[in-house]
Amino acid sequence: YLVAQPDGSSHLVYSANPMFTTPVPLTSDPIWSEYSPSFSPDGATIVFGRVSPQTQTTTAGIWIVQADGTGLTNLSTDGSFPRWLP
Repeated sequence: YLVAQPDGSSHLVYSANPMFTTPVPLTSDPIWSEYSPSFSPDGATIVFGRVSPQTQTTTAGIWIVQADGTGLTNLSTDGSFPRWLP
């Protein structure tokens, strides 16, 4: 999920585990806004784009994170709207 923050400047990627009532943040760095998340075919990894909240038209690259929030990795410093290909 993408969740808008109260100040409107950032979106964070969240995972909702049905065993918990509160979503768990997968990313929380306030200097980035996340967008366009897409699950890998096996559901274990999420790919997404990042931008600075101040300049949302300039990409900050393509990133991945494991569905449990571990392994946050920058794949590229450029690009937008990432998707998994079969």
